[in-house]
Amino acid sequence: DIIRLQSDRNYTLIFLADGRQVLASKTLGSFEKRLPNSFLRVHRSHIVNVDAISHLDRVGYRCILKDGQTVKISHQHFKKVKSVLSISLF
Repeated sequence: DIIRLQSDRNYTLIFLADGRQVLASKTLGSFEKRLPNSFLRVHRSHIVNVDAISHLDRVGYRCILKDGQTVKISHQHFKKVKSVLSISLF
């Protein structure tokens, strides 16, 4: 179960639900093409599993995940993220 993916140059760090992190030698863009619609690009360096999001922080442009992690949302992606999600904003 993938919670989120984070770009690290030509590598991608994959965060799993069990707390493990896996480093893959593929770009974030290559994963983005293969992932189902339940994953959403929120920043040029982050893709998040929509089911893992608890809520959005509209002021700080962040999504707060159910496990407490926070992921920055770029200004250009925020409107799209907000429209795709039907969860609480504060």
